[in-house]
Amino acid sequence: MNRTLKKMIKEVSKYKLLFYSGVFVAITGAILDSLPPRVYTWAIDNIIIPGNYDHIFAFAITFAVLIALIVLDTYLFIFLMGKLEVKFSQNLRNNLFKKIQRLSMNYYNENQDGWIIARLTSDVSKLAEVMSWQFVDSFYFTLLIIVSIISIFFYSVPIGIAVLVTYPILFAAIHFIKSKILVQYRKVRKQNSIITSKYNELIGGIQTIKTMNIEEQNFEDFRHENSRMKRSAIRTIILSTLFPPTVLLLGFFMVSIGIGMSVDQFQIGNLTTGEVSAILSYILILVDVTTEYSAILSELQHAQANAERIFSLEETIPDLVDSNQVITKYGDVLENVKNFKKLDGNINFKNIHFKYQNGQKIFSNYNLKINKGTSVALVGATGSGKTTLVNLLSRFYEPTNGRIEIDNIDIQDFSLNFLHSNIGHVLQTPFLFKGTVKENIIYNYNATDQEVTDVANILGLDYMLSHLTNGLDTQVGEGGGNLSVGEKQLISFARALIKNPNIIILDEATSSIDSESEELVQNAIDKLMLNRTTFIVAHRLSTIEKCDLIVCMKNGKIVEQGTHQELLKNKNYYYDLRNQ
Repeated sequence: MNRTLKKMIKEVSKYKLLFYSGVFVAITGAILDSLPPRVYTWAIDNIIIPGNYDHIFAFAITFAVLIALIVLDTYLFIFLMGKLEVKFSQNLRNNLFKKIQRLSMNYYNENQDGWIIARLTSDVSKLAEVMSWQFVDSFYFTLLIIVSIISIFFYSVPIGIAVLVTYPILFAAIHFIKSKILVQYRKVRKQNSIITSKYNELIGGIQTIKTMNIEEQNFEDFRHENSRMKRSAIRTIILSTLFPPTVLLLGFFMVSIGIGMSVDQFQIGNLTTGEVSAILSYILILVDVTTEYSAILSELQHAQANAERIFSLEETIPDLVDSNQVITKYGDVLENVKNFKKLDGNINFKNIHFKYQNGQKIFSNYNLKINKGTSVALVGATGSGKTTLVNLLSRFYEPTNGRIEIDNIDIQDFSLNFLHSNIGHVLQTPFLFKGTVKENIIYNYNATDQEVTDVANILGLDYMLSHLTNGLDTQVGEGGGNLSVGEKQLISFARALIKNPNIIILDEATSSIDSESEELVQNAIDKLMLNRTTFIVAHRLSTIEKCDLIVCMKNGKIVEQGTHQELLKNKNYYYDLRNQ
C-alpha cells in the first residue's frame, strides 16, 4: 500500500463513528444479500418440488423479514455514507482553505488561481465521494464475493474449485477493460477542459482577435483540439462497446461451467434442484458484483491522483511563519488580533538584502530610515525594487539578510495579523468583493455607520456617493464591475482608512485612474497622508509633489532622495524622469 492510499484511508478514518458504522452496515448488507439464494433453495426443495404448501406462510414471513432487513440496511448505508461524504468534504475544504490563508505570496506567484480552486472544489468532491461511497462499498463487494464462493463450495466442492479457477480470469478481464475505459474517459475530460479554455480565451479576447485578423489561425487551433477530443471519444466508445459483450461472454462461460457441472452432480444425486438454482444464482452474483467491484477499484486508483494534489497543497510549508513566541503573544494568522497599542510608524530598513526564489537579486545592503508621519514616494523604472520594498515592509516576503524595524522593533517580532492590522494597503488594481459599497469599506472590520460616514467625508467621497443609485448601499457587482476604476479605488482608500492605521501603502494607486477621477483620487490621497507614515509607489510623478520625501531607485539602490523642489534643483535622476 503506497503512502497516498494510506493517507486517504487515514483521512476517512478520522470520522470513526460514521466510517466504522458504514463498514459494519456494508458487511451486514453483504451477508443479507447472500441469503436470498439459500431461501429460494429451501422453498424449491421443500415447497415447489414436493408440492407441499404447508410451509408457504413461513417462507413468506421469512422472505418478507429478509427483504425488510435488506431495505433497512440499504437506507442506513445511504444515510451514513451521504453524511460521511458531506462531513469529509466540508472538513477537508476547511483545512485546505485555512492552509491557503496561511501560505505566502510566493505560492500564489508560482501556482495559478485555477489550480488552487480545482483542489478545493472538484478534487475534494471526487475524493470525498470515492472514500465514502466506493471505499466503504469495497468492503461490501469483497465480502459478498467471498461469501458467494464459500456458498458454492458449501453445495459442491468440485464446482467451487472450478469457479475459483475461472473467477480470477473473469475479474482480470473486466478490470483490464474497465481501467482502459476510465483512462480514455479521463483523456476526453482533459481534452474537454482544453477546449473549454480555448472557448474562454477566444470569446474573452474576441476584440483583440478581430483587430489582429487572426480568426482563421484561432479556428485552426480550435479545430485541432476538437479533433483530438473526437479521437479520444471514439476510442472510449469502442472500449465501452466491447465491455458489455466481454462481460456477458465471460459470465456465460462461468454460468455454462456451473450449469454443466451442476447437471452432472444433479444426475448422480449430489445436488437437489434448489441447490442447482442456488449455485447458478451465486455465479450470477459473482459476475454482476465483479463488474461493480472493478469500477470501484479503478475509481480508488484514479482518486489517488486527486488525493496527491490535495495532499501536496495540504503539506505545503509557508515561506513566512510566525514563531511560537509571537503566536503565543499575538495569536495565529486566523485569529483576531489581540488588543495591542497601535504602531506609531517609525520605519527603518537596515542593511536589507533580498532575492526572489528564482534567484533574481533585488536589494544588496539597502538602508532607509523614515520618521513617523512622513510621506515617502518611491520612484524609478520598472524592476527598480519599489513594489518589492513595500512588500517586504508588509512582510509578504522576508529579507534574505538584514532587518526591518517599526518603532525600533523587528517586524518579525510582530505577528503577520497584527502587522497587517496596522497597515492600510491600497493596490494598483483595486479589488472589491460582491456586496454593497458600505460592506466593502468595513470588510472584516467592526465599524459603525457613523465611522463609515466619517471616513467617506474625510476622503471627500460625497460627490461619488451622490452619483451612485443607493449611496453606501449600492451593489458593487462581481469584482466591482458596476463601478468605474476611479470609484473602486476611492472605496479601497476608504477601506484602508477605516482601521485608522498610522502606516499607509499606496502601490501605484493612481496608475489606472481616468482623468475625470484623478482629482478626486488625489484629494483622497492627500487626506490619507495626513499625520501618517505613507509609502507611495509612484506611477504618475505629478501625484507625489506634496510628499515629504521622494526616494529615487534604480536596480535596487537609492540613487538620490529629497523633496520635489530639491530634486528638481539637482537636475539628476528625478529631473530626467520628470522630463522624459
